[in-house]
Amino acid sequence: MLGPATAAEVARAKVNFVDYSGPARLAVEILDKYKMRINVDPRTEREPLTLRVELPKTGRSAWPIMDVEVLDSEGRAVSVRRGDIAWDKLLITVPPERSTFVVRAVDSVAEGPQLPSEKDRLATDAKTGVSATICRWYDGRRAALSIRFDDSHPTHLSKAVPILNEYGFRGTFMVNPGGHPSNSRRRSAFESHRDEWEAVAKRGDHEFANHTLHHRGAESDEEMERQIGEASKAIWKILPDKR
Repeated sequence: MLGPATAAEVARAKVNFVDYSGPARLAVEILDKYKMRINVDPRTEREPLTLRVELPKTGRSAWPIMDVEVLDSEGRAVSVRRGDIAWDKLLITVPPERSTFVVRAVDSVAEGPQLPSEKDRLATDAKTGVSATICRWYDGRRAALSIRFDDSHPTHLSKAVPILNEYGFRGTFMVNPGGHPSNSRRRSAFESHRDEWEAVAKRGDHEFANHTLHHRGAESDEEMERQIGEASKAIWKILPDKR
C-alpha cells in the first residue's frame, strides 16, 4: 500500500489528482492482479477533485483495459470518463469528502458490470451537480433500433432516406438548419436542399433532431444557447403539426 500522497504508482498503475497541489491526499492498495483500492482524504479541501488512473496496457502487468469498472465503497458503479479513445486512462470525479474507490477488471461475459434498469440509471457530476438519465422515447414508444444521421449531408436525402423507406425503417436526422454564415455567401447543405427536407418532414416517416444551427461550435454559453434555440425554432417551423 502506498500513501498518503497526491500521486502514486503501484505495479505500473499510476494514480494522481489532475492539476492539483492542495492538501488532499490519496493512498493506493493493490488487492489482486487486476484490482486496486484508492482511498481519498480531502483534508481541508472543499472543492471536488478529479482523479486520474492510468492502467498499464503493455507488458506482463498489462490490464484488460476494455473491461474495467470503478465501484464506490458500497459496491455501486461510479461514473467514469475516458481520455478520448485512451481506454487505459480513467477520470473519476471525487467529492470533497473521504472516499474509497475500487478499480477492477471484470469478465465481460460471465461477470460484467451489473447495470440497473433504464429508468433507474442516473449519473451526477459531483463538481457541477448536473445529472443525466436515459432518454425517453417520444410518446412513450419503444425502439429496438435507432438509426441516426448527422449534419444534413445531401446524401441523407439522395441515399439514406430512399433506403430507409424501402425497408420500412425510421431514421433520426440531426440537422443543421441554419442559412449561410454571416461571413460567407455559401448556403448551408440544409439551406441548399430545404425543399427536399421539408418534403421529408411533411411525409412524417422520419424524425428530426437538433444539431445546432451550423455545427461550427460556439465561443460562449450565450452563443451556444442561441445556436440550439434558433435551430429548434427552425425545426419546429417545418414540423408545425408536431408541436
